[in-house]
Amino acid sequence: MRSRFQGCFTAIVTPMNPDGSIDYPSLQRLIDWQIGQGIHGLVVAGSTGEAATLTDEEQTELIRFVVKTVNGRCVVIGGASSNVTRQAIRRAEVVSDLGVDMLLSTSPYYNKPTMSGIVEHYRLQSAASKVPVIAYNVPGRTGSNITADTTRRLEDLPNMGGIKEASASVVQVLTVLKNRSRRDFHVWLGEDSHMLPLMACGADGLISVASNEIPGPLSKVAELALAGKTADAAAVFLKVLDLLEANFWESNPIPVKYILSRMGFVQEQYRLPLVPASDATKKRLDDLAASLGLYHV
Repeated sequence: MRSRFQGCFTAIVTPMNPDGSIDYPSLQRLIDWQIGQGIHGLVVAGSTGEAATLTDEEQTELIRFVVKTVNGRCVVIGGASSNVTRQAIRRAEVVSDLGVDMLLSTSPYYNKPTMSGIVEHYRLQSAASKVPVIAYNVPGRTGSNITADTTRRLEDLPNMGGIKEASASVVQVLTVLKNRSRRDFHVWLGEDSHMLPLMACGADGLISVASNEIPGPLSKVAELALAGKTADAAAVFLKVLDLLEANFWESNPIPVKYILSRMGFVQEQYRLPLVPASDATKKRLDDLAASLGLYHV
């Protein structure tokens, strides 16, 4: 039986208005559609949600709004990242008090800490949180990698709920899965295209960009994979594989927000330094999305 912390979780975009403010009506429509399509959880104020350009106050209000809108219909994970440990502790105190099920915290970026520094960062942040903390390993954005050995050290911290693994190394994730000592330390994938192969090897699910656009198919892939029906899952997964890659033709979340705008869910608005996709990329995205029937939702 699938636990509530297994499956497909959407790293949901943050809809915005032309003046840069958060478009809450669009966010509510997107949330309701996601849940109606069977998504297992939402991750709010993460990289795909442009958290790096949101103030702490905006992140807090955004997470509070999502928790209220979801109203228990799926898992909600709130972003609580900072490369300053004292600030990460403060964000954990605030966000864990908003009704979320877990926190997601990016490994300290720019500083390039040692592995011991990363463990100490999470030790203090998780101790300050009222809910379990998920470490987010994304070397392409942080400049450092949480090694498999360090992930094993994080398991020993009592309030660490797991890791989102986006190292792009299949072998590293497999090593994390092989070395895992407790089942309540969840391993989520952060690379959409790695979803099925690594879930077949024991990963608990995916925190996804593409499920903004295709929550139904990716939730189905997760459910089939967790039930051991790998061939059935592959039949769905391979049909959408090109889209999983297309969302990174330009920096995330530029492509996914463009497609969602064409689907009628959000405005094509970003916060600088992100800007709209090039015309050439838009043409490629339109051709692919149309072939998948995404513009007929």
